[in-house]
Amino acid sequence: MQNRLPVYIVLSLLLLIALAVVSLYMGVYEFEKHSIIDVFNGIINNDGSIGAADRFVLMDLRLPRIVMGILIGSALSVSGTCLQGMFRNPLASPDLIGITAGASLFAAVAIVLGVYIKPYIPEVFHYSFLSFMAFVGALVTMILVYRISTIGGRTNVVMMLLTGVAITALGFAVMGLLIYFSKEEQLRDLPSGTWEAWAAPPGQRTVYC
Repeated sequence: MQNRLPVYIVLSLLLLIALAVVSLYMGVYEFEKHSIIDVFNGIINNDGSIGAADRFVLMDLRLPRIVMGILIGSALSVSGTCLQGMFRNPLASPDLIGITAGASLFAAVAIVLGVYIKPYIPEVFHYSFLSFMAFVGALVTMILVYRISTIGGRTNVVMMLLTGVAITALGFAVMGLLIYFSKEEQLRDLPSGTWEAWAAPPGQRTVYC
């Protein structure tokens, strides 16, 4: 396996480049009598041969989204590998051990109770408050699960899964309470997921068990 690792890395990079190039051609918009290479050359040379629409679609829409998709995918793969390495178990995933529920709960707290919390924090952090709260929720949940399920440096798989299930149930129960007391405009931002039953106005909401 170790001897084939460089081969797998090279193949993965080639596949990533191929998919990125193909993605540049995918979309409703069709470039005006130009290929992607011609558009790039026209933008680099700045000779005026490329229209504003072609330049906007390529440089402001498709290319940034492809780069962002690559970066986000890389971050997710690295975080998943770190999570499994920390717990020393390939079963460790955010859904199974409650990290998703913890992040969703803190995000719901930020949305519903944010108007009461934001006056006490600097205004510069208001824009990233939701992302910060979701990160804190995921971090707190991960530390809690790790401390409960790890004894003597070894992680008990059964204890890890049971702890994740318990935290998930508790987190979504509290989030359901927040959703019930939330306002109509806050419901659009809440990570409700399977809580569509709470989307009706107060007094018309039906609870499905």
